[in-house]
Amino acid sequence: LDEDYVWGSFLQSKMYQAGVSCSDCHDPHRAALRLPGEQVCYKCHRKDRYASRQHHFHDEDKAGASCIECHMPATTFMGVDRRHDHGFRVPRPDLTLSLGVPNACNRCHPDKSVEWARNRVEAWYGHQPRGLQRFAQALQSGRQGRRGSLRALLELAGDASQPAIARATALELLADVRSPGVLKQLRQALAAEAPLLRLGALKALASAPLEMRILAFSLVWDERKAVRTEAARLMAAYPREQLEPAQGRVLDKAIGEYIQTQEFNGERPEAQVNLGNLYLDLQQFTRAETAYHKALRLQPRFVPAYLNLAQMLADRGRESEAAELLREGIRQVPDSADLHHALGLSLVRQKQTAEALPELGRAAELDRDNIRFTYVYAVALDSQGNTDEALTVLARGLEHHPGNVELLRLLVAYSRKKGDTEQALLHARRLRKALPGNPEAEALVRGLEYEPGRGGSD
Repeated sequence: LDEDYVWGSFLQSKMYQAGVSCSDCHDPHRAALRLPGEQVCYKCHRKDRYASRQHHFHDEDKAGASCIECHMPATTFMGVDRRHDHGFRVPRPDLTLSLGVPNACNRCHPDKSVEWARNRVEAWYGHQPRGLQRFAQALQSGRQGRRGSLRALLELAGDASQPAIARATALELLADVRSPGVLKQLRQALAAEAPLLRLGALKALASAPLEMRILAFSLVWDERKAVRTEAARLMAAYPREQLEPAQGRVLDKAIGEYIQTQEFNGERPEAQVNLGNLYLDLQQFTRAETAYHKALRLQPRFVPAYLNLAQMLADRGRESEAAELLREGIRQVPDSADLHHALGLSLVRQKQTAEALPELGRAAELDRDNIRFTYVYAVALDSQGNTDEALTVLARGLEHHPGNVELLRLLVAYSRKKGDTEQALLHARRLRKALPGNPEAEALVRGLEYEPGRGGSD
């Protein structure tokens, strides 16, 4: 639901995969439809099949009989700009129930329940329709860090039947880039024909250790500017002494392109933060600081500028300045979980853990989807002797992220610390279920089952 709504949704469509272009439906000079209304649909689709009650189950004069209303529902942006979804999706009330996404049926029938819409669709067609796009669950699972999300993301990333933009998003969400399965998928994507897959793999490598970023180097020569500049951005911090002189010259050229691209958009705070990040990797600290400050002058509420500048100041031994900058950010954006979390970490580094707890707790409260915030808050609580409260925070986090491995490991450790072997075993068994075949999880369960005082396995 952002400014790339039409193009981004079109990339997800079956029509785009089939080679349909904008100008097949729109006059390229006026953007008007080549034929009025749904007549343009019947250029490719059989009217006798789709403009029939057997297909849409509505009276001809109702919105439900309209291709556009069912498969291209409109959203109004900025209060004035009404745009149609160009994903050409099959209405999916079932996904509204499971994921909270909107569906065309309830847009027309806001007085009816989502269950009503789901049941009506199933009664019509004899099953819940699926359509081309089958990636919503995997992406949602990946964003929330749910159990099984890694496998789902890998399957989506490798599924050639799914839109490249969705597969590229799955690549970006891969967290542990060092695991063999993920690394194999990234290598394949880096060599993929679709530029979006190459770009998605590069974005995944942004979280990789520096020595792994050499995988991106071959794409510094890529024919697509977005790809080669992203590769150059990743390689900026790579030790130059490990590159041949000719390689260094090619890299410098691509970095120059990246800088030109950001300067072209220099009136936007995002571009200035991108420049700051690049200069930081190039160890040009003064230029980096200047870029971050310019971003904040352009937009005093731009959270990434506060976060990145504060981290740079902390890394440069200017921790107190970093904390004050983050406090200013919180004054500007009081409900930013990221700023509260960053300030909490800064206070921890300054050995002010008691003062850090309210900030870490506020971050975990504001953004329950971010497992790291819950995890760090629990660790900080335990470090201050508040293990009971840490267990409560972890249990609450597990309700929101069932089967999360990191939270379960802490729950096992802290339950054992409190002498509650039964609870530790309960969480260990859940950990084993989340990590089937994992020797560490299996050993943990076995050890707890035979821990003194339990009386053997149950």
